[in-house]
Amino acid sequence: MQAEIKNQEKAQKKETVSEPEKQSKRDQILSVAASLFDMRGYHDTRLEDIAAELGKGKTSISYHFKSKEALLDVACERSCDYMDAELETAAQATNGLERILAFVRNRAEAHAQALSAQRPPLTLLAEPHDITDVTNPKLSNRIKTQILEIRGFLEAGCEDGSINISSPDASAFLILNILREIPQWLANIPNARHGSAIDGLCDILRNGIAIDKNRQIRRSVLRTQLDTYPAIFDRQVKNQLKRDALMRTGTRYLNRKGYRNLSLSDVAAELGVTRGAFYYYIADKDSLVESCFHRSCDQIEKTLHAAMNASDMNALEQLEHALFAVFEGHITNMDPLIRLNLLNVLGPAQRLGIEVKLRRLATEFSEIIAKAMLEGSARTISLDALESILIGTLFSAGQWRLAATPLNKAWHPSTEPTTAATAYYQPLISGLSSQGE
Repeated sequence: MQAEIKNQEKAQKKETVSEPEKQSKRDQILSVAASLFDMRGYHDTRLEDIAAELGKGKTSISYHFKSKEALLDVACERSCDYMDAELETAAQATNGLERILAFVRNRAEAHAQALSAQRPPLTLLAEPHDITDVTNPKLSNRIKTQILEIRGFLEAGCEDGSINISSPDASAFLILNILREIPQWLANIPNARHGSAIDGLCDILRNGIAIDKNRQIRRSVLRTQLDTYPAIFDRQVKNQLKRDALMRTGTRYLNRKGYRNLSLSDVAAELGVTRGAFYYYIADKDSLVESCFHRSCDQIEKTLHAAMNASDMNALEQLEHALFAVFEGHITNMDPLIRLNLLNVLGPAQRLGIEVKLRRLATEFSEIIAKAMLEGSARTISLDALESILIGTLFSAGQWRLAATPLNKAWHPSTEPTTAATAYYQPLISGLSSQGE
């Protein structure tokens, strides 16, 4: 009898100890999965990748989660819980402007805490179709509701007079894309400067970059070097144009399907070329991803340089024109930029050259903003808070991302790209606030 009681006590003790351990392991898996989903995208993250990051076998994950889909659902549910709390806190602010700024600050601070291991990483879906009405309608609707609540803060600000913007949908899309870039942005800033960088970002969203918030925006056609080539008579340029067409099509496919779901045969078929002709330019999928990244970076740089060479514009106008031109090409899918998270599918050597170009772009954006501050067209702002965020807002502003949100019902940037570009960047250029600084 006593032996039986002892065995029961041991079993109860084992059960008591094992449950927290089990939860701890689940939390570890969720944290690593959230980071990898965010870094690589859902489709390009395998259970083997998560297990390798944990230093365990794949079966150790399967014990806690039946499938990768189940793991994604739980990770996203947890992040949605955090966002609901942040939205609820922000909703207590006095007006629409203070609500949206409080939400951005809360979200940025949450990511800063995750980077310093004070809280679990948040899952930000890098791919728009990871959670759909078909795969998980409840979670899909929850995410859409949160996006609409963000837009609701902006609409409330327009109604109460605290916000002055032309399109709540466009501004909400920009803010979503800024939130998307915050983890990587903060990761590149020393922890000690996170607070001041977040302050700087909120200041820019409140007051904008421009000193004159109400000035008339001038638009002009920017010409890159390639535009001036006599392509009809130049064989080399003809080949370059063929390669460029291939890169554009490849970028569209990669943005929609991700790396693992991409078929080079599909890309060749859409271009109307044989696989042999396709492989003349591109050896494999990794080469395609790498080439698409180089093309995207080069396109931004060419456009920025063309704007900087426009002598009839001040530095702020040059910045605007470069941003607007790249945005218009991207949102219409005529000149798309590749998704930044696809950089993580490449090997270290391939990534290095692209990362160098991205850093150079950040430096060039900083230089043009600094020039605008010196000449008096831009406010004195934190470059920490802006340079990489600007690049992120360009790469993220694609049809593939907008299509996954409820913001494309009344706002149709692909049909009115010029107006849409101005509306999209209005919170950064002119600020959200209806009042002066």
